[in-house]
Amino acid sequence: MSFAEKAVLVHFIALALLWLSREPEFVPGWASLFAEGYVSDASVGVTIAFLLFVCPSERPNILCFRKKGESRQAGPVPALLDWESVEKGTLLIGCLSFYLGCDNLSFRFSLAEHPKT
Repeated sequence: MSFAEKAVLVHFIALALLWLSREPEFVPGWASLFAEGYVSDASVGVTIAFLLFVCPSERPNILCFRKKGESRQAGPVPALLDWESVEKGTLLIGCLSFYLGCDNLSFRFSLAEHPKT
C-alpha cells in the first residue's frame, strides 16, 4: 500500500471510531466534554474531510520523516484530497441523488419525453 492509501485508511478508521465512541450509551462518550447538541456526526465528518485537505499524500521529506540516504529535496507535497476531485465527485453524487430522489416513475418519464428546449 502506498503512503496515501495508508493515510486515507487511518482517516477512515478514525472517522468510524469517533462516530462509534461519540455517545456509546453504556459509558459517557467524548461528546460529553462539549455542551449538549454542540457535537454531531456531521461535525466529525467535516473535521475528517478538512484533515484530508491538509494531510500530505506523500511521505514528507522534512525533519524526522526523512529517510537516511534519501536525495529528494524538501518541499511542498500535494494533499490527499484536492478541490478538482471534490468538484467531479460532487457533480456525480448530485446527479445520482437527483435520480434516486425522483421516486415517482412518471416524473422520470415526463422529463425524458419532454426535454426543456
